[in-house]
Amino acid sequence: MNMTEGLQLQIVAPISGPVAAQEDFLRLIVENFDSLTKSIQPFLKAAFEDATGNTYPEVFRNEFIWSHLSIPEAGERTNPWDISFTCKSNSKHIFTIYFDKGSPFQATIQ
Repeated sequence: MNMTEGLQLQIVAPISGPVAAQEDFLRLIVENFDSLTKSIQPFLKAAFEDATGNTYPEVFRNEFIWSHLSIPEAGERTNPWDISFTCKSNSKHIFTIYFDKGSPFQATIQ
């Protein structure tokens, strides 16, 4: 399965469409996906274990499906954006990690 299959994108863009920097942002996220998932682990691990009662998975892709990405205004990583993952073992759990100034700062569960 392609990791972007079924991915929902939220893009604040002009009527003419996303700017090149926003397209670059998406490409960068896809190309560095494993690094990104490692950087959010401290936020996601606690949220996952609290919500499911399970131990955080050793292999990220065995438990999570990438479901949503908001692309920041102008494609600037320092602007607010977020990324969400659906839990494979319980699809009722959707975990969202919020970024600001280029760094993750909060996890929520839906």
